[in-house]
Amino acid sequence: MKIMIVDDEPTVRRLTSKRLELLGYETDSIESGTLALNKLNNGNNYDLILLDEVMPEMNGLETMAKIQEHLSPPPVIMVTAHSSLHLAIEFMKIGGADFVEKPIDYDVLDVRIQKTIANNTLHSKLIKTSAEQQASAELAENQKMLIDSISHQFRTPLNSIRGASQSIQGLVECNKINTQDLNELSSEIDCAVEDLVKLTDDVLRASEAEINLFPKYTEVDLKEIAEMAIVQSNIFADTKILQITSNIQEDSSFVFADFKFTLEVVKRLLDNSIKFSDGGEITISSKREDNDVIVSIVDQGGGIPENKLKEIFIQFKQIDNSGTKPGAGLGLYICEKLIHSMDGRIWAVNNSTKGCSFHFTLKHHDR
Repeated sequence: MKIMIVDDEPTVRRLTSKRLELLGYETDSIESGTLALNKLNNGNNYDLILLDEVMPEMNGLETMAKIQEHLSPPPVIMVTAHSSLHLAIEFMKIGGADFVEKPIDYDVLDVRIQKTIANNTLHSKLIKTSAEQQASAELAENQKMLIDSISHQFRTPLNSIRGASQSIQGLVECNKINTQDLNELSSEIDCAVEDLVKLTDDVLRASEAEINLFPKYTEVDLKEIAEMAIVQSNIFADTKILQITSNIQEDSSFVFADFKFTLEVVKRLLDNSIKFSDGGEITISSKREDNDVIVSIVDQGGGIPENKLKEIFIQFKQIDNSGTKPGAGLGLYICEKLIHSMDGRIWAVNNSTKGCSFHFTLKHHDR
């Protein structure tokens, strides 16, 4: 057990050090509050500090206040004269563990050191237990959110499938089934199944993003990425009369990244913009900024409420809680995980006129 002795009197330091070493403690004698703080700032660890109150330059109370600024300060026992008991009380108010009076009774000091160390150990265990309980509570809450979100999102397509199936069965029983009805109901089932598959894929991808993201870095052509993402998204954009264009600049068209991760991010951000846009244009662009390339997806949709801009990348957080927009609140969360795995940043801002812009960074690749 290592104790720092802080006292400006050399005789007191030597005597206290010897007596404590005879009691089995390791000691480090320091002559001023300033030097004691330097020791702590340099990463030296102590189980306890024995601090004199009356010292030049920086007294015990001033030193104690500075010690308390450390992330995990060791417990401190103050050494004070009988006439300075009012200072000892002030010392206890600012976080002091205990105090002893001069002249020091070293048997009493030993008892108080043991008591202080025991209390500090118990306090540390309580803090650790509290942190573990909080983490456990947060995990339980996240699990509840996962179950609630998945249950809600899966119920809609399942109900569609059940409804279409019951309709087919009813038409068959009444012998009123015809090709048109069958095609319409089959199409409804196909759409619902597609929604279920996408939801399942997102849940599995989000789970994978927590533990298993290892980018395979290569030269990635953003023009190729943009073209592929647009082709894959146009089928949905056409239903809303949306135009998607690419404006990837020559000086920022190549990045050092994972091709599949980058394509997935652009595709998910495009899908998000399409989902929240009823018309207009969506643009994919890029620009060079020092050693980074900023990729932007800009839409003309309804924008994002200002109070939700910082929450949209949180797992299960949804911009629209009306239930009219499909999704489990995982797409943007997955995008953030993918970008962070490639040492990039991702953020969103509302446009000055209409819609919003999603931006992310990747490292520029010189050809």
